[in-house]
Amino acid sequence: MPYKILVQQLWDTADGVKVFLRREWGIRNLSTEEKVYDSIQAVATFSGSMPDSHVLWVEVSNRPYPTHLDAIVADCVQECLPVRLIVAIPRGSGGPNYNEDLSRARQKGVGVIEMDGDRGGVVVNPLALSLAGVHPIARSEFPEKFRYQLSQAEATFREGNPAKGCDDLYAIIENVSRKIAEKTFKKGFWKTGSNPPKFDKDPWSNVMEAFERQLDKNKCNLFQDNILHRILGVTPFRNQVVHVPKTTAALVKRDQMLRTRFEDATNLLLELLTFAKPLKI
Repeated sequence: MPYKILVQQLWDTADGVKVFLRREWGIRNLSTEEKVYDSIQAVATFSGSMPDSHVLWVEVSNRPYPTHLDAIVADCVQECLPVRLIVAIPRGSGGPNYNEDLSRARQKGVGVIEMDGDRGGVVVNPLALSLAGVHPIARSEFPEKFRYQLSQAEATFREGNPAKGCDDLYAIIENVSRKIAEKTFKKGFWKTGSNPPKFDKDPWSNVMEAFERQLDKNKCNLFQDNILHRILGVTPFRNQVVHVPKTTAALVKRDQMLRTRFEDATNLLLELLTFAKPLKI
């Protein structure tokens, strides 16, 4: 018997998805019906390593989101495990819960592939569950002009490229802080005799150092909570987030860092825009 746990009517689908993953994604060495992590009791139909160091977890089922996945997803999110979880179903699988299952899969970051023999179609792309726990950006709290950029940064972060998503968010903070620095200088809020940087060309850290040092708090007391110093503190992060992890262990460490930094950067941007509101940036 090729499978000890999987029901026989799904064996053809399981065989087909193995061929599909090798042909389409270049994934060969899949373990069959083994535990993926000691800390998680569930057994995957297939599991293996992806080229980008993520762990691939494949469930073969007759529905897009079997109920037992809730516990698996919760464990992966809580432990920040770099898992991409996919459910492979036979093409034509329907039933009264089909649309609800698809919706839940999208919500949880679980991928769905419909198989017809060894030919498959990706219905829902899998996300890295190590990143699924990041808090969503409350875009309604931001000025309307920034909401689309924030939605794009968040989508990039969640859809498998967290380093680029973080970098996009830092780019928004950099652009806003440069504009605020320039506007406060032009309004005469800097100390008398200040030598301004080139606001749009000098390194971001240099601009923020000059801004923090030369802003006259008696002329402009908008920026509370040491926020200018905190922005200066994140300027090195733009270079740090772009490094690609070479191992799964390094990926776990990076994703834990990026989850924290993405949420912190979101809060920092909101504070900055709130303090700078009178400047009409």
